[in-house]
Amino acid sequence: MRKILYFIMFVALLSVISCAKPGERTRMVDKKLPIEELVDSFMMQHSNYLNNDVTIEEGDKEFQKIVIDTTTNYLEGIPMRLVTINKNGKVYMGQFESWIKPNGFEYQAPVCDVNFDVLTVVPDSLVNTLREKEYYSLEGVVIERIANISVLETLLGKGTIAYTNTFGIRKDDIWDDKYDVNLGLIYFHAKSIKPYSGREKIEEKY
Repeated sequence: MRKILYFIMFVALLSVISCAKPGERTRMVDKKLPIEELVDSFMMQHSNYLNNDVTIEEGDKEFQKIVIDTTTNYLEGIPMRLVTINKNGKVYMGQFESWIKPNGFEYQAPVCDVNFDVLTVVPDSLVNTLREKEYYSLEGVVIERIANISVLETLLGKGTIAYTNTFGIRKDDIWDDKYDVNLGLIYFHAKSIKPYSGREKIEEKY
């Protein structure tokens, strides 16, 4: 009886080995963010983008059109730190920033940093749960670009700080093969605001 059992186990093992194709191992890796994929493809297609002031201006306009005039959420997966919440009229407005990254988070090449400030309506149900200087993920769509800090402060209903109005891709000051991505000031429709829990993982064959 024992010999028969061993024989069955041996046959089953051979079956598993024969079904497994060589090289079809998998591992979990960091999923590339939409903004990382966009910058990668955009710079490959616009090799002259940063050549001079004229090409930079034209490139900035084209890049802005892609990010702003689309239903794709290129802010997906980016950790955003809550700056402040303020009640303006009947709605609560929240300002989030991407300038400071959480510990352990880095962008994938060719992106070094992504810099922007986002303004969005915060649902009443979330106001008491959101904490300043904590990181969140925002799902939703870009509504439009905010012209300047004065407009942002008017929409927010109070004075604040936002670091740039620049919109475009620039060479990083330290890494020659990486880029700083500046998205300026953005008015965003957040369908959800959740605590940031890290970069999403996907299964990769190797």
